[in-house]
Amino acid sequence: MKRILTFIAILAWMTGLACGATLSLVQPNGGEALVLGADYQIRWHAVGTGQKVKLVLIKSSGTIIGVIAEGLEASTQAYPWKVGKYQGGTAAPANDYKIRIKNLDGSLVDASDAGFTIKAADAGSDFTLVSQMAKIEKKPVDLDKISFKITVNAPEANGQYEAGQPLHVAWNKNFGFNADVHMAFCDDQGAEQEHVGPIPNTGTFDGWIPTAKYTWPGRKYKIRLTATNLTNQAQVYGYSGLFSITSPPTVQKVTRTLARNGETDTTHTRQYQDEGTAECLSASHPAPGRAPAGREIKVGHHVASGRHGQCDWYEAYYFQGSVSFDLDEIQGKEIVEAKLLVSLNEFQEKGPQGTLATNEECDSSCDIHVRDSGFPGGLLTSFSIIGVAEKKSIDVTQAVKHWAAGNPNNGLLFRARLEHSKFSESICLKYYGTMFLTVKYIEYK
Repeated sequence: MKRILTFIAILAWMTGLACGATLSLVQPNGGEALVLGADYQIRWHAVGTGQKVKLVLIKSSGTIIGVIAEGLEASTQAYPWKVGKYQGGTAAPANDYKIRIKNLDGSLVDASDAGFTIKAADAGSDFTLVSQMAKIEKKPVDLDKISFKITVNAPEANGQYEAGQPLHVAWNKNFGFNADVHMAFCDDQGAEQEHVGPIPNTGTFDGWIPTAKYTWPGRKYKIRLTATNLTNQAQVYGYSGLFSITSPPTVQKVTRTLARNGETDTTHTRQYQDEGTAECLSASHPAPGRAPAGREIKVGHHVASGRHGQCDWYEAYYFQGSVSFDLDEIQGKEIVEAKLLVSLNEFQEKGPQGTLATNEECDSSCDIHVRDSGFPGGLLTSFSIIGVAEKKSIDVTQAVKHWAAGNPNNGLLFRARLEHSKFSESICLKYYGTMFLTVKYIEYK
């Protein structure tokens, strides 16, 4: 079974899953034919309950026949039963019986899934009539019709196999004739618990999954394979070694803080009509917005132009932001989900009067690229935030999967879609912050 770990920047929290008490009847579970008065093991599975349990014989309709036993320790998980016996009497042969198990306060109850049969025992010999009985001719046993020719190679002896996962069964398919195989999942005494078949004789089978009810501590099981030759009814069979079924590991969610940083890359162009003149040298220029605060990035452009005396000047700034995270802890992990929380801290926009420059050159969108030439397409996703102080959760799962697989982790690049402004004055500056990253991954223990 699996464990999911969640990493989120800033806040650390941890949750665990609690397991509840369970009580389930394993056998008889329906379809059995039990002989009245014979010895039989009633079995159940109990987890997390310290109460004593009671066994009751009932009809499939729910009618109570009688109490078989009470005050039993739940942990014993078995009771030796003389079939049909209950406190104060013996049940009559019939085909619609069930057994109900419950704890003392009635909070845990289970019963056979379907009815089972109690049949009468064979009548004993009447020795006073021996002289009148016909002689019975004994037929010789054809040993050629009974053999142990199926070699079961898997599951392996003393192996441990996880509940909830397909059980791999393998055998030698060359046992003398071509026929389908029937598989039985048996306890260590050979009593059949479940049956699967017919199965094509391919030599392997992965189509059956053991459930958690077989994860009893100390219990051992084996696989029995059987095949019948339809020509002469010869039967071959074989057993695997004894193995156990184990419970999957407990799943836990864990959160840790991931180190991050942000920085702004700037491209600057300055142009004068005649850079050598005194007027050009003394020309003043507007500042291209404020510098980004700590852990903040700046995206967009600031283009301005003017005239100072006889000097015409032009100046353009283009900004893009980079954000990276320390993801050493998730290297090699199976990533399930990664979300990046981004906020818009400030938005400046301005275009020349009498034009549509603001609409043409400044919008609320931003592209995110993965800074690795090996990432398919380069562009990861796009997002849009309109209101200042608004936050948005952005799916960056594919990027984090790329890094977790061992590819270079150079972070994410935030870029505006406009590469070159056609206007002056034209301003579109967006300041993004927060940058909290949540990563969920699966870990097996």
